[in-house]
Amino acid sequence: MYFSSKSIRMCIGCRQKLLQQELLRLRHSDGKISAFEGSGRSFYFCKECLQDERILYRSLSRFRGLEKRQQSIKEIQEIAKIWIK
Repeated sequence: MYFSSKSIRMCIGCRQKLLQQELLRLRHSDGKISAFEGSGRSFYFCKECLQDERILYRSLSRFRGLEKRQQSIKEIQEIAKIWIK
């Protein structure tokens, strides 16, 4: 995945600004959360927020059409396990 060396992005959980390669990029499409695949709108989480379910739950409340937040949190945590490796 391409990252600009100076791209600064913001975590939607803690609103901290970090380099893009330090954040996990996800997308919300058709009521589901998935890893970003190159098109569409996306959002970012930092490593610390990915480990706190309360922050994930609160952050996902902003998305319309996302009824199953607990399931989405599990999906995000599975994607994060792969990303952190």
